[in-house]
Amino acid sequence: MAMYAYFVLTRQEYVYPDARDRQYLLFFHKGVKRTRFDIEKYNKLKDDIAEVELDLKRLRDPLQLQLPVQQLTASKN
Repeated sequence: MAMYAYFVLTRQEYVYPDARDRQYLLFFHKGVKRTRFDIEKYNKLKDDIAEVELDLKRLRDPLQLQLPVQQLTASKN
C-alpha cells in the first residue's frame, strides 16, 4: 500500500536506492535554500574532483600508459 502511495505521489517506481536518493536530494536542496549555499560552485568542484580522480586512476594503471611493446628475445645458450 505504501509503495503504491509513493508511486501516486512521485510517478516513480519504488526502488529503495532511488527513493533514498530522491529523499537525500530533497533534503539537500532544502538545506541549500536555507543556508544560501552556492550549488553551482559545489557541482563544478565535484566535477573537477571526479575528473582529476579519473586522470589519477588512468595514470596509475600500467595498461593505460600505452607504452611501446617490448619484444622478448630468446637467447640461445
